[in-house]
Amino acid sequence: MKTLFNLTAKLFFILLLTSAFNVNAQTKTSNPATFAIGLEGGGITGNMSPYYSVELGATARLQYKAGDHVALIFSGGYYNLFGKNFVVNYSSPGFSETVAGKSENLGIVPLKAGLKFFGSSGIYFSAEAGAGFETRQRFESDGQMHSDVKLLLAPALGYAPKNIDMSIRYENLSGQANNYGIVAFRIAFDIH
Repeated sequence: MKTLFNLTAKLFFILLLTSAFNVNAQTKTSNPATFAIGLEGGGITGNMSPYYSVELGATARLQYKAGDHVALIFSGGYYNLFGKNFVVNYSSPGFSETVAGKSENLGIVPLKAGLKFFGSSGIYFSAEAGAGFETRQRFESDGQMHSDVKLLLAPALGYAPKNIDMSIRYENLSGQANNYGIVAFRIAFDIH
């Protein structure tokens, strides 16, 4: 799994870098492709919210205009979920336990593809799907180290005038019995 992840990540970033140089070599009016770098921050929802406080990340996005109001988008980057102190109470008939501690930070490498639908005045709606590779490993019952790969689904609403892109997104991460979400604000700048 780790080898597959490394190969996929390397190919994805080579594609992004190649596209960025190609975009820079042409003028914006003649090239339907743009490349943007963004920063984001947000909060954690779902069953991971007792353990993580906020998310900060950096992303790269390749956007290819497919029509007057539609673009294909390919995104990658890194999210860091900051751990926090927690207290969790477990109880069932005849059993009760309280567990307290501090969560370690959790890194996620997202790889996504999707569509962006433009309305008037730079307002858009986007939808992306992909995979999120958690960077922290843990021991499982088989005695091996594992890290989760999550299904990512991310709708967003944004505003993109000229060379800037601002959006708010909900990103759902699901799989391996711990489903959670990220509500994030992203600001990105086209690289030309």
